[in-house]
Amino acid sequence: FIHLQQKDYTRAITLFEKVHAQLKAKGVAHQAQNFHYNYALAAQGGGLFDRAAEHLIQAAVLNQDFVAGFVQHVANLEIESRYRDGLRTLREVSLDVMEPEVHFYIGLLSARAELYESAISAYRYAETMARNHAREAVILDDAFYFNFGAACEQARQYEQAEVQLERCISLNNKHIEAYNYLAFMWSEQGVKLDRALVYVNRALQEASGNGAFLDTRGWIYYKQGSYEKALSDIEAAHASIPDDATIKDHL
Repeated sequence: FIHLQQKDYTRAITLFEKVHAQLKAKGVAHQAQNFHYNYALAAQGGGLFDRAAEHLIQAAVLNQDFVAGFVQHVANLEIESRYRDGLRTLREVSLDVMEPEVHFYIGLLSARAELYESAISAYRYAETMARNHAREAVILDDAFYFNFGAACEQARQYEQAEVQLERCISLNNKHIEAYNYLAFMWSEQGVKLDRALVYVNRALQEASGNGAFLDTRGWIYYKQGSYEKALSDIEAAHASIPDDATIKDHL
């Protein structure tokens, strides 16, 4: 585990393999969920994707939360090639652990890797699987539909993005990011500007000084021709987030 933390994957794998042989000899390998999870992370880092999938499956059989942890680990690396490597492993897992969450996680990593069509397909499959599932309400929550909608928007499927983001809001009427996302999407397209203004104001009720939200409202005002209001909001946004390229462009 220390070698794993140091990202010395070769040494970590060597030692984990020795431990695995000992656990199998004692007949308790199937119970060692934390071990399997850490071995999966080491194998993933070392490029042994089949082995990573094998051990992630062993961990996930006992606790699905390990799949979420794996996705979080890969996402935190903030390297596009690592996202794609993580997808290779998750696709192997999904063949054996047929749970809707796995496909949701595939969608998340696909979106991180800018494979938006693949992300949408994964979300749709997860949604279908979750219907009539014992955990349907937990799986198909506001976060699910927010991420689904964001992938649709990135794929320029704007009507579908609106549908999914509105579902997010219907499940959580205080999801301020969804209000802002829809408002900004409409402002970029120059459509539904009055409704966009209502939505971004709803977001600003909860977070009045949020620079991203102020920029959205300023851009709506700009599209409506209210340039003084636009300038006021976008200047405030720029003061809040001075290094944002989009806000600088709007300003």
